[in-house]
Amino acid sequence: MNKSLDQQIFFKLRQVKKELQKNCTSSDPQAKKAFHRNMILMLLAEKTHPVHQKELLDDIKVSPSTLSEMVSKLERDGYIRKVQGEKDKRTYLLLLTEEGKRQAENEAAQKRKQWKAFFGKLDPQDKRNLIGLLDKLIGDEGNAKDI
Repeated sequence: MNKSLDQQIFFKLRQVKKELQKNCTSSDPQAKKAFHRNMILMLLAEKTHPVHQKELLDDIKVSPSTLSEMVSKLERDGYIRKVQGEKDKRTYLLLLTEEGKRQAENEAAQKRKQWKAFFGKLDPQDKRNLIGLLDKLIGDEGNAKDI
């Protein structure tokens, strides 16, 4: 059967996803458990202000109750701190503690090494071209950042 170009692209993207998962995630069950926890820490580290849990839901892709559980565990472990909202005293904002910042930086450094190994096959111009093509696919052409 002769595959269309669209079909070939779709299957190539699926292969890329599998390779990313294989090369950029650990097979260690403990590491897999820690994946979302570390994702929360890295997302909070990117923010310049305290955030509501709701702001994390889109990026984490878990249920609100699961996120709430993870946040409670991170607070118990001393990685984040909840602060009462100034405008609405019923809400809480999340902040990283110093230990949380260290953990987020360690995780980010590990991810950078994994990404460098995976994307190291591409030269800088290939990477820029790939970003441009992916931006077109996701409708984010105006937001492409200079690399």
